[in-house]
Amino acid sequence: MCPRAPHRLLLLTLLLSLSLSCRPAPLLSGVSISADTITPNGDGEGDRAIISYQVGREGWVSIVLRDEQGREYLLRDHEPRSPGSYQAVFDGVAPVNDGKATRRVMPDGRYVFTVIVEDGTGERAEASGVVTVVAGDHNPVQIDNLVLSVPGAGGQVVATPSDRLVISPNGDGVDDEVIISYALSKDAEVVVFATDSRGAVIPIDQRQPRRAALYTHYWNGQANGRLVPDGEYAIHVQAFDQAGNVSEEIRWLVIRGGGKPDLRITKVDFSPAALPIGGQLQVTIRVKNFGDVPLKTMGPPAGTPYRTDQTFNYWTDETGTPLYYERPGRWRVAVSWNTAGSPYPVRWGLFQDVDRELLPGEEAVITGTITVLPRQREFRVWAAVEQGGVGFPGGEVGLRTIIINY
Repeated sequence: MCPRAPHRLLLLTLLLSLSLSCRPAPLLSGVSISADTITPNGDGEGDRAIISYQVGREGWVSIVLRDEQGREYLLRDHEPRSPGSYQAVFDGVAPVNDGKATRRVMPDGRYVFTVIVEDGTGERAEASGVVTVVAGDHNPVQIDNLVLSVPGAGGQVVATPSDRLVISPNGDGVDDEVIISYALSKDAEVVVFATDSRGAVIPIDQRQPRRAALYTHYWNGQANGRLVPDGEYAIHVQAFDQAGNVSEEIRWLVIRGGGKPDLRITKVDFSPAALPIGGQLQVTIRVKNFGDVPLKTMGPPAGTPYRTDQTFNYWTDETGTPLYYERPGRWRVAVSWNTAGSPYPVRWGLFQDVDRELLPGEEAVITGTITVLPRQREFRVWAAVEQGGVGFPGGEVGLRTIIINY
């Protein structure tokens, strides 16, 4: 029997090894923290600590901090984890339950942190440690006097979160954009964006460092060069200071009647091909509204006669103020030539009745005359569309050379 003893010993060893190998890994192990004290004040030294832990089986992890008064701060909230090693950064900053992105440096004091893991069978494991917060920056950046308004005297101004500013970004020069203004109480990084009813983010001003000062941003209701749909939008201003404090202010905006203006010249005719000095050049310009909003116009009315020594500012009121100076959101046709003393001196409204609007898909034909006075052999002339406050989209159209006889 004795010769068989080594075989029995080997068998017992194998059974013990198999039993140990089948034993499940601990649900939680290796809990530690890299520093027992942090100073979250933004100086870059000792601002954070790393909590390390190992998960042995599939489960959900929570990390809770409790102060000496029993208040709890969640660092992780029932987040799924596969088996492996993990780290969580503790920077002494906790979210504030105010419906915004607000975060604040936690009060100085001693905190017990607890790592909790639960698996699918209901088994639970936890381990705790201690960390102390000292010299934290408890003077968070503030966003003061956030106001939404529209340009122009007497425009809308909204300063309270419950009100709704309304803009109509359609290129008519009225309520086409929103002005976002605010002040920072201290240096911080700031980002400005809008969100729609689904929570989609629309950038307005990218996150960047800013000094403690007053700021203004403009938004024309566009994202990546395209107008956003009509609807309700939230305007967010978020500020991040060096210590980790985050402040957010929100105001509400309604976009109504938005659209893209698009006026194009479809035909131009300058005649006759030859003129004596002092002769009248006949001008015919056909335009069409290819956009999706009505287009406002202004004077001088279509058909108003010009001389080459006159401009659209020639006509004034009794005080000498020009009647037809450029106005944002107003559309006209314009004519210029090679010896003109100013850009596009001749401009006409789309109709003789300048209170009329050109509707989407509608066409208009503008006619007029220009008495040609310069003593020159060739008079090169062309037309363009004028969008008030923007310029001349579409560039030069219908270039033609007129021969002047003298």
